[in-house]
Amino acid sequence: MLRISLLVLIAVLFSCTLACAQPDIAPAGPADKKVPPVLLTAEQQNRALDILKDARRQTLQLLTPEQQQQMAKMTAQLKGNYEERYFAQTKALDLPADVQTKITAIQEDVKTKMDAIKADAHATAADRQTQLKDLRSSYKQQVQQLLTKDQQKQFRALVAKEFADTAKADKNPLKLTDDQQVKIKAIQDALQTKINALKALPLISKKDVQAQTKTLRDAAEQQIQQLLTPEQLQLQQQLKRFEGGKRFEDALQAITLSTDQATKIADIKSKTMDAVRQVMTTEQQARFDQLSLNKRERFIKQLENQLDKAEKVANK
Repeated sequence: MLRISLLVLIAVLFSCTLACAQPDIAPAGPADKKVPPVLLTAEQQNRALDILKDARRQTLQLLTPEQQQQMAKMTAQLKGNYEERYFAQTKALDLPADVQTKITAIQEDVKTKMDAIKADAHATAADRQTQLKDLRSSYKQQVQQLLTKDQQKQFRALVAKEFADTAKADKNPLKLTDDQQVKIKAIQDALQTKINALKALPLISKKDVQAQTKTLRDAAEQQIQQLLTPEQLQLQQQLKRFEGGKRFEDALQAITLSTDQATKIADIKSKTMDAVRQVMTTEQQARFDQLSLNKRERFIKQLENQLDKAEKVANK
């Protein structure tokens, strides 16, 4: 009996020794688990976008007039200011000085109203787009009332040409020649053929397909860039930089900020994230808090992209 007790005691001590020798393993934190996505309702998104708009206004107020001008230039449409091109049509009509003076006054009034519509933080993107469309229609009517019948025809023709040129520029922003377009299409077709053949290979992993596809795309991109002129390459870089609705943040990063400005802007971003969190339900907040900081910042970035796209539509 004593022998059995000693054996049991030894076994217990041995087990304890093994347990104590094991390294401490901390339980996985909430951020390490797969967290369901935080899906905002349409009303929550609108409230969140209003918060981001206010944050942008605060950010711009921290900038000097020169920095604000830099921001305005860099966040402008790459194809040029719509109003400037639209208003320029009357200058091609060779109008009398008094008529041109009246039209210039109309244009200044319209421009002021357009700026007010774009700055309205309470209006939705759809509302702003409707208001801008009505205002441009009103502008055309006011201008045509000052023109003769022949001038009205010329004006309408010039406006139509402007829209046609804009549509053409949107389809071919790099202004590729016919020869360039043919060669680029051949490169793209060859790339697609290679990718299809790669995907058809047996026993190839998804990871390998992705890696080799990237290699093929990079090679095709290099071939295409060799066909472009220096001016086209420069424009291509600009287009890549501003696509996807990232214009505001990209422009802000391109500006040289003082230490004080950078600190205050970082504080605005932190408070903005907290304010966006407040529009969520308790359940959504719990999911949001479980995300890593990187994923929370990515969530805010997606909202920023939505705001940029909405403002791009409103500014058309």
